[in-house]
Amino acid sequence: MMWSLLSERMKGMTFLQLLAWDLRAIADLDNLRQQLTKLKQEHEVVQIEVDRFRNDIRKLKSELQYSEKRRMHAEEQEELSSRERAQLRDELTALRTHNNDLMTVCILFLSLSQ
Repeated sequence: MMWSLLSERMKGMTFLQLLAWDLRAIADLDNLRQQLTKLKQEHEVVQIEVDRFRNDIRKLKSELQYSEKRRMHAEEQEELSSRERAQLRDELTALRTHNNDLMTVCILFLSLSQ
């Protein structure tokens, strides 16, 4: 329908009017091409930034995972150290008790031998 209206309109135009209309259409087309080129360039710039941001996000996620693993490992080591210290305290207490018992026996033995 639009083409038929355009066709009817063009039938009534003179050659110069058609030429002027063609020139305007060409100018509009050139303007649209320039806008398209500019938009493509802007898109490339924005796409580069998006890619850079995605890489930054990937790096940050990786660093976060690494930090989380280190934190968990440090907590595990702290827990192991705490258990080990408790075990050593228990052993030390047992050894002191045994040492005190031996000292008591030695003192008793020395007092009996005199």
